[in-house]
Amino acid sequence: MYNFIKSVSLIFSFFLISELSAQSCIDSTLIDPEVMCSTLWEPVCGCNGVTYSNDCVATFAGGVVSFVNGECTGLNGDCIDLGNVDFGACDMAMGVALIGGSCQFTSGCGWEVDGEDYQPYFFESIDLCEIACDAGSGYAAFQDELEILQVFPNPSEGVVSVLGMSVDMEWKVYSSIGEFHCSRRGPCLQLELPRGVWVIALENGEIQRFVVR
Repeated sequence: MYNFIKSVSLIFSFFLISELSAQSCIDSTLIDPEVMCSTLWEPVCGCNGVTYSNDCVATFAGGVVSFVNGECTGLNGDCIDLGNVDFGACDMAMGVALIGGSCQFTSGCGWEVDGEDYQPYFFESIDLCEIACDAGSGYAAFQDELEILQVFPNPSEGVVSVLGMSVDMEWKVYSSIGEFHCSRRGPCLQLELPRGVWVIALENGEIQRFVVR
């Protein structure tokens, strides 16, 4: 009788751990039916391997906690940040993956979590991961020297950094429906914004969409 109860407890614990792991990529508190997302097709690949029509839909309809631009193809060479996926406490070497914005060797109990196969998002080396994910420079302190608009983290919890422009370049922030919110000049490390989908536009015409949840 004791062994039977112990077996049942172990089975229950296994399913409970599996369920918690599955939820690590989805935050149900982000789902908000009242947020009116646009029908614009700017696909993003969620950390769950699902393609969403745009970042707003991914966040407020899907509840995914991280995503990358572009559709999910399910092929090796795809790059999504797996920092919010729990692969378990096992020691099996799984390869290199993008974790929290940087490429790292990763271990766990297997590539499949709640029916989702994350193996296509692992690489054989740090170099291959950094090439695919463009993560070689990470969030380096001198990103403002790059001539590419950078807004991170995306999605954010209310504060973002805006880099990649000269100190005298003006840029503006608009809501997802085009309402002007504010303007700044040069790099900014602490831009606070309320919840929603936002667009930053540089005076040279470059734009970047991001989500504040």
